[in-house]
Amino acid sequence: MMRTFTSMKQEMPVNLTSNSKSAEAGFTLIEILVAIFLVTFILGVVLTGSQSHSKHLDEVVSGIDRAVRFGADESALRNVVVRINFKLEETPQVFAVEYGPNSQFIPMPRNEASLSSLAGSEKELLEAQLKELNNKFNRIRELQDQAIEVPETITILGLGTISTSELIKDGDVSIYLFPTGEKENAVVYIASEEEIVQLEIKPFTMDIIRTNFPHNHGESLEERINMAENLFKDWLIQE
Repeated sequence: MMRTFTSMKQEMPVNLTSNSKSAEAGFTLIEILVAIFLVTFILGVVLTGSQSHSKHLDEVVSGIDRAVRFGADESALRNVVVRINFKLEETPQVFAVEYGPNSQFIPMPRNEASLSSLAGSEKELLEAQLKELNNKFNRIRELQDQAIEVPETITILGLGTISTSELIKDGDVSIYLFPTGEKENAVVYIASEEEIVQLEIKPFTMDIIRTNFPHNHGESLEERINMAENLFKDWLIQE
């Protein structure tokens, strides 16, 4: 009797997904290096941008400081009224040192209303007065080509004096310096993406006081202006 043997082949299950799961669970050396590079690059861009804003802010603040000191000297030497004139609605914003009439000149009272808020005859009258006033002032020759432009990352939010009840935020606005050595008791607000600088010009000394106020990154221009207005109200109370 012939016996028939059947070959029994045991098939072992093959785990086809083990390798793919292992690959999904970890990262290759190249992927890790790429991730490190991207994180380093992004941090570098953020830090460089922040440093750039701070540098530009310092440059504008220093420029206003120098303009006031130079203007005070020129006013005494020329025996005329000198002003630091800010053009807040130009793009970019600019400011310059300008000399005007003799020592007897009295600046016109400031209209704290915005030109954009006026209409009809009121707006035309104010525009005519500003034009007449501007015609009385000329850029100092030594600085004729050096009107300081404000970088686009920085904004001059406004200017106020002890005689204004509101912060002036648009149009042409000036700080006046007199041959007697007196200056308008004024304050200027300059903002970057990270902070607002309050720059105080004292009337009878060469003291120019800088105070930094941080604000939340990403705040809108309107929110920064509101903050400057509140700071100005506090400054008026202290003065």
